[in-house]
This record gives sequence, C-alpha cells and structure tokens, in this order.
Amino acid sequence: MIDLHAEIQRLLALCGHHELQWRRAAAGAASANKAIRRLQAKCHRLEDTNTLLSAEVEKLRHEAHEAEKKIARLSLRILELWGGR
Repeated sequence: MIDLHAEIQRLLALCGHHELQWRRAAAGAASANKAIRRLQAKCHRLEDTNTLLSAEVEKLRHEAHEAEKKIARLSLRILELWGGR
C-alpha cells in the first residue's frame, strides 16, 4: 500500500525543486536579457561612432584632394617662374 502522506511530500519536494530550477532559469534569462540590451546599446554607440568617423574620413579625403590641387598649381607656378629666368 502507498503511503499517501509520503508520496504527497515527495511530490511537493519535487515541485519545489522544479520551481527553484524555473526561478533560476528565469533569473538567468533576465540576466542574459540585460547583457543583450547592454551589448545592443554598445553596438548602437559604435555604429554612431563609425558614422562620425566615416564623415571625418570623407572630409579629410576632400581636404587632401584640395591640398594636392594646390600643390599642383604651386608646382606649375614654380616651373613658370623658374623657366622665366
């Protein structure tokens, strides 16, 4: 014959164990979600930084191109002056 009281106690203990596992899993999931949100925020900041750096690189390329044109004009002027002597 089954000891009903003992069986109920065993089932309650088993339920309690599973409840503890579920709570731990839920806490782990919450922690993982926080970590994901932090990583997403960091990713967005890096994307913003990348956009700013890309714009800065484009600006510097333009400035370098303008400087090259000035150097070419000055070189021609120097050759004109040098050839005129």
